[in-house]
Amino acid sequence: MVHDDPFVDLLGQLADGARWKVLSGKGRQEFAERLTQEIVDLELRRRQAVLMCLFALLAMDMQPGDLTAFLSGRDMSQDAEVEALIVWLRENYTPEG
Repeated sequence: MVHDDPFVDLLGQLADGARWKVLSGKGRQEFAERLTQEIVDLELRRRQAVLMCLFALLAMDMQPGDLTAFLSGRDMSQDAEVEALIVWLRENYTPEG
């Protein structure tokens, strides 16, 4: 796994149940600022994946542990893994219209 990859790091923070709590409490502003700064530099599909994860977590459709389980053993620096994440999110966490 690439450790200096902002995409991988953002996914890791969203998957970490303890750090996820920053969105509703202490550290929220710092996380929001970091997300705002880093997301603009991500490739389109990576931005989409981060936002889909964020929406699923905010809607409480997905728990951080669900994302952790999906990410386990995957190299998210690979385009194919990003596409697999988007497919998985659509199949499991997209609200019915």
